[in-house]
Amino acid sequence: LVAALADDVDPTDAAAVAGAPRPVAVAALRRWWAGCTEAPYPPDHAATERVLAVAAGDARSCDVADGWRVCRTGGRLRLERVASG
Repeated sequence: LVAALADDVDPTDAAAVAGAPRPVAVAALRRWWAGCTEAPYPPDHAATERVLAVAAGDARSCDVADGWRVCRTGGRLRLERVASG
């Protein structure tokens, strides 16, 4: 049921993510993450909480995992590769 409800949440729409029930938002974000990064594992709980804070407007960006960052601009979320030093 949660996965089916997550199908209706655009994970790049910060308001949609912030307004969705937490399990649904997490499922949508994890699906987005897997599709964009091809990482073998989803972000851990702490990283997911940071992304939800970005969606809610509590932060503009956050590091997630595996060299990726989520940023919010104009109400949209995007994944960015973090340049390695």
